[in-house]
Amino acid sequence: MDTVLILHTHPIYRSGVKLLLLYEMDINVLEAGSGQEALDLLQKSAVDLVIIDSALPDMNGSDVMQWLATTRPDLPVLVLTSSTDIDKQMQRSDAIIPPTF
Repeated sequence: MDTVLILHTHPIYRSGVKLLLLYEMDINVLEAGSGQEALDLLQKSAVDLVIIDSALPDMNGSDVMQWLATTRPDLPVLVLTSSTDIDKQMQRSDAIIPPTF
């Protein structure tokens, strides 16, 4: 079974995405509310995809992506964010879904 890590500050957001993945695609889901929590999970868990927000409480989403680029360069990353300010590191993700409002 594939495993997805959802990295987002808001628990309600994580829960909604998790429910969609669990019920629609039968995917194992891990959740992290901070960059450090995500890095800890990524070091000890087999993850097939990371869904990340650009704004995190302890570090920038770009910091996590930079870490991923050096430690897990083949791991796909999907950026889901409400921010319109996407920096160059975040633009290197496999896909960006910008805000629609």
